[in-house]
Amino acid sequence: MSTVMTAPAPAQDKGRQSGATPPPERPPGTKARRRLRVILCGLALGILVLVGLDLLSGRGPDVPVVQGRPLNFWLRDLAAGTAERREAAREVLRSGGGGNVDCLVRILARDPSFAGRLLLRSEGWLPRGLSTQLHRRFRPYETALDRTGAAMALGLLGNTNAMVIASLGEALHSGDLRLASAAAASLGRLGPPGTDRLLAALPKLSGGSRLAALAGIEPTHTTAAVAVPVILQAALGEPNSRTLPVYGHALAGFGREAVAVVYAALSKTEAEPRERLVGLAVTAAGESDGFLLAWDEEWAVQDPPTKVAALGVLQRVQGRSIRRAIRFAHGICDPDAQVREAGLRGLVTVRQNARRAVPVLMDGCRSGSNDVRVAAIEALGQLGPVAIEASPRLEALCELGDPRTRAAARQALRAIGGTPP
Repeated sequence: MSTVMTAPAPAQDKGRQSGATPPPERPPGTKARRRLRVILCGLALGILVLVGLDLLSGRGPDVPVVQGRPLNFWLRDLAAGTAERREAAREVLRSGGGGNVDCLVRILARDPSFAGRLLLRSEGWLPRGLSTQLHRRFRPYETALDRTGAAMALGLLGNTNAMVIASLGEALHSGDLRLASAAAASLGRLGPPGTDRLLAALPKLSGGSRLAALAGIEPTHTTAAVAVPVILQAALGEPNSRTLPVYGHALAGFGREAVAVVYAALSKTEAEPRERLVGLAVTAAGESDGFLLAWDEEWAVQDPPTKVAALGVLQRVQGRSIRRAIRFAHGICDPDAQVREAGLRGLVTVRQNARRAVPVLMDGCRSGSNDVRVAAIEALGQLGPVAIEASPRLEALCELGDPRTRAAARQALRAIGGTPP
């Protein structure tokens, strides 16, 4: 008798045979949505815990009453009030704020609450009603105004003890541009200790906070030998080239005292950073006559590459055309070929005011160097009729000297309106 072997029925067939209903299929993405809900719930719970801790931490130091109002009300007027309110706040704080320096320092050192920072970051997408209620509770803007007003008040009071200087220095790094600007301005008013703190902080700051510190540096409270190297180093590391005129303005504040330091930096700097230093010097020379005059006076003792860069500065500066023309003429008579070329480029830009430079070029025509002599002759020709007084000298050179000198003299004589012999 033979036995027939049959394969077992699949599980689905068994289920159908037994009448069981298969489990429903889950729609795609269910697990991802569930995971997202868990994450959002966790974040919400974390935020609630942090806000609760923030509520338990209190609102900050108590403030005294000054002339019938809490001190921080005067600080808010000072920071953001109308012109009349700001002036009233200044008078009150000058007359009665000296005894509240410790409180001002505490207010300045108070960090915005976590809830306040979170609210400021999220108010763009919060419902308006909820945002209004949260602002009434946490008052993030009032805390910021209190701190800014405290920084301004410390500058008004003129207290230079170490605690005040340190607290204002910390405010520079707050990330709040308005507060950093107020702290920088106050440090600038607080004499050498405040300016030293600004210089120490400058390399560590960035963006608007760095520019605020730069604007706060007071030249009368430090020396160019101390401050200018720090300013130059910060300028070389500045990522935003559009802000470089601010650094040049800071150099202009030191006048002629800054020139030697800038020249020294130019002589030690490679080509690409050197162009940035040249731009700073152009701004400083354009704003400070003392800087421009010293720049011209100290030119002759520089090495050739620095002379070339310095003539580039004079070429880009506006005004003082006669003085610049004379310096360009000296450059044309320099033994170095690159300096001569830079001098000629500059002289062409001021040819209408270059009559005073003609005697310098006439002296260059007597040089023992053939290259210098020819360069001076060609420069006279570039000036055209302005150099007509050099005609007798050029006429003499047309008959004397080597062929190159004679040819250059004839061409220059024609250019200025003379007739070669």
